[in-house]
Parts: sequence; structure tokens; C-alpha cells
Amino acid sequence: MTKVLSESHKRNIGLGVRKSLKENGGRNNHPCYLPHDHPRRIKWIEKSRRKQIGIIPTKKTRTKMSISHTGHLTRQKTRDAIGKANSGHEVSPNQIKKQKESLEVWFQSREGQKWRKDQSKRRTKQVFPKKDSLPERILQKSLIKLGIRFEKHIPVIGQPDLFIQPNLCIFADGDYWHSPEERPIQKLKDKKISYSLKKRGYRVIRLREFDIHENPTLCVEKIIKEIEKLKIKK
Repeated sequence: MTKVLSESHKRNIGLGVRKSLKENGGRNNHPCYLPHDHPRRIKWIEKSRRKQIGIIPTKKTRTKMSISHTGHLTRQKTRDAIGKANSGHEVSPNQIKKQKESLEVWFQSREGQKWRKDQSKRRTKQVFPKKDSLPERILQKSLIKLGIRFEKHIPVIGQPDLFIQPNLCIFADGDYWHSPEERPIQKLKDKKISYSLKKRGYRVIRLREFDIHENPTLCVEKIIKEIEKLKIKK
């Protein structure tokens, strides 16, 4: 809802502007009207940015901002000017450092912690990639032929490629994305996921893409052995 100014308020604003212009020889002396490279304007911008670091708007403020922007359309001319100004623009290391500091403060706040938890919940319901990979399809066809029921990408930690009730998680790790030599960080993530699942009572099987292509029968036998251990009915 837009705030409506009273007539006396408008009159006082007008008087203040006229007084400012009179004192400065017909020019508005506020830093925002100065040239972009003017020292006083640069100092004012830096001071404003420092004030904003770590500040979290209240729910009431965010609602007001949302209402004020509702239905606002940026003109094509303005969008073109913004695009032209940002073309070839490089962010300085100092700016990156400031952005990181600001984000770190926000992530430590209550709102930042809540956002992280919400994102984690949403992530478990998203499937990546959207299409099954070739190794996954090979395993799926083999299990279907044997009459073994399975589910795909259930919303638990790591999103197992295949899941067999009650608690068997199967991952078909691609040679490119899960290579210990090429992507050691991803390999560490895989270990953490497997550990977290086992801690929660799941059994985990990780099969490499190379092994699935070279000897799919052996890979399926590993799954069957686990099924027999768990006494799962086919």
C-alpha cells in the first residue's frame, strides 16, 4: 500500500528543496547529483555500502518493497543501458571480498540458517540429472528381468539412483563425475553420503560405470547378495 503524503508534508518538502537550491546557487548539492568520479560521491557510496553489510530487512520492510515493485516494468531503453554498462565489467577482488563478508554474516543469522534448511529439503526432492544415465538404465533392465522391484531417486541423502525396500541404496557412479583422480572433492562427498546413509540404517552399494559396462552380471550379483542378506522378497 502506497503512503499518501498530506498537503502540509508536500509543502514542507518543497520549501526544503527550494532552500537547498537557494543556498547552493540553484544546484542541488547532494552527493547523488555529483559526477560519478567526484570524491565526495565516491565517499558517500562507500559509506552507504558499509552501512548495509549484515543488515537484514524486517518482514514488514520486505513486504513493503515487494508491494512497491509489483507491476513495475523496466523500459527496454533502460534495460539496454544497464546491459551496455555491465558489458565487460569485471568485479574487483575487493568487491568480491566484501560480498563474501556480507554473505557470511547473513548465513550465520537466524534467517540464513532457516534458508539453508529449506534449501536442503527442496534439494532432496529435485532429481539431477533429469534423465537416467546409461549405467542406471542397464541396472534397471537387469533388475526388471529378474523381477526385483525398485524405486528411483527417492528423497533421502544423496538421492540413490536405485532403492530397494526396505533400506538398500544403489549408486551408479559415472567415471567422469566420480573419478577419484580427476575429482577428489566429489569422491570425498560420496564417502560422506555413504557414511550418513549407513548411520541412518541404510545399506549402500556403489558401482562404477566401467564395471557396469564391462560386467553387468557381476554388478547385479552384488545387488542380489545384498538382497539375500536382507531377506528381501523378489
